[in-house]
Amino acid sequence: EDALDHIEAREDARPEIEDLPLDDEPSYELLRSTHTVGLFQLESPGQRNLLGRVQPTNFEDVIANISLFRPGPVQADMVTPYVLRRHGLQEVEYPHPDLRPILESTFGVVIYQEQVLRIAHTIAGFSLGEADVLRRMMTKDITPEDLEDVQERFVLRAGERGIRPYVAEEIFGMVRGFAAYGFNKAHAACFGKISYQSAWLKAHYPAEFLAGILSSQPMGFYPPRTVAEDAKRFGCGVLPPCVNRSGDRCLVEYENNSVGDIRLGLWMVRGLQERSVERILDERERGGAFRSLEDFCARTSVPKPAVENLVRAGA
Repeated sequence: EDALDHIEAREDARPEIEDLPLDDEPSYELLRSTHTVGLFQLESPGQRNLLGRVQPTNFEDVIANISLFRPGPVQADMVTPYVLRRHGLQEVEYPHPDLRPILESTFGVVIYQEQVLRIAHTIAGFSLGEADVLRRMMTKDITPEDLEDVQERFVLRAGERGIRPYVAEEIFGMVRGFAAYGFNKAHAACFGKISYQSAWLKAHYPAEFLAGILSSQPMGFYPPRTVAEDAKRFGCGVLPPCVNRSGDRCLVEYENNSVGDIRLGLWMVRGLQERSVERILDERERGGAFRSLEDFCARTSVPKPAVENLVRAGA
């Protein structure tokens, strides 16, 4: 929202963030570069590593990236075959041809809970309700005995549909290795949409986006210093707080940089309380710019320790 406010202030138009086309190439270039500090769900070191390996080119890849970096796929070693198969370095194989429509979009790898339901429904003839009971049983601390009973039931039902026991057992092994910590695709798609919106903003409006991230600290994986250094990588200047130019939150200035320079907000100055920030902004609006340190102190009555920190911050 901060980023959209900055863009609107500059361009007199607010991007329709909910209606972005999902084929914006600069956004995918950003994701492939792994320079994703500040992006929702995709900024952690692990996610950035996975983005570099997957090299996403479409929205389905974004959903998969979010879903793969979860305990289930990681513990079941599904990440490596997915990456290899996606890049054509490993042949995609299906234990049974009926799995192709279910797993083709994920290169034969079980990634989503919805796939577990469809496998149980298609291979073992479970109703979708029964399949969801199976999924929920496997997501809890199921005993080895209960797990064996579930497997026997799955293999028996699959056999009734003409599937050989060893094939059914292999398929059940795929499901069992995933189900305990698997991710829901519908949920991942909602995450993915926000991640993509974040990527679009950073790709097209890096100063506005990262100013918004800095204004929202503390949040995410990285401290403000890291976010500020990332802004410089995108061609944005990072300017110190200023009693005559800063707001309470970060602003974007364009006088000397077409990309935009981020002016740090007054709230980032250590020891400057909210009422002091309000006093500074109110007095500046009422009486104009501060002309000297003495003028500032006389007009705002900000406590001395906070004034000293403002001086140290270059404000």
